[in-house]
Amino acid sequence: VVRGSGQAVVFVLCKPGATCGATGGVLPAVSRALDVNTGVSSVTMQVECPLGSADVVLHAAVSGTESAALATSTTIACRCDAGQTRSTIAERSTWVCKQCEEGSYILDPNNPAHSCETCPAGAVCNNSTVIGKINGSVWTPDATYPGRVELVSCPEGYSILNPAVYEEQACVPCAPGRFCRGKGTPSIKCPDKRHSSDKAKGASDCFEAAFVSLT
Repeated sequence: VVRGSGQAVVFVLCKPGATCGATGGVLPAVSRALDVNTGVSSVTMQVECPLGSADVVLHAAVSGTESAALATSTTIACRCDAGQTRSTIAERSTWVCKQCEEGSYILDPNNPAHSCETCPAGAVCNNSTVIGKINGSVWTPDATYPGRVELVSCPEGYSILNPAVYEEQACVPCAPGRFCRGKGTPSIKCPDKRHSSDKAKGASDCFEAAFVSLT
């Protein structure tokens, strides 16, 4: 909102540090008339930020003047909300915030290295959160792939399925005949002549069993 005298105000978004005027802006300049009674002019604009910058400058000046006294500028921080990612508009060398698709997530919407990620099989994702389907499962930021999570631990009675395949990561019940101590350890086969039900947590859950072969 700008208050002043004259007929119209020209609004333009500019790169920080650049000469800001009616031309040379990030987007085409927008002109809005001043209200003859209040002397106020306002505009609603789509904010596009220059590539490589986290700020953009909004410049407003009374139309037809070069006087600094009839112009004003303010810096706008380019920040995305939780669940949004940066989307590039190549023809203007700018970027805007875009909502991630339902069922995906982004860890840090204001980190250019992060983007919307597909939710792993063993989790439920809601734009900005990743929650394991199994209580007690632990998901942490992946040190190898910035912006992704990895499953590092499962509760007792479960093991990690395909830890090397991002999309398939999940805590799965320990299979019969094996026991799972949880954390990030693989399942262990019960000793000879012993068996277990599914979700066995330790060697003590393996019981003596007689195996009969049918011919």
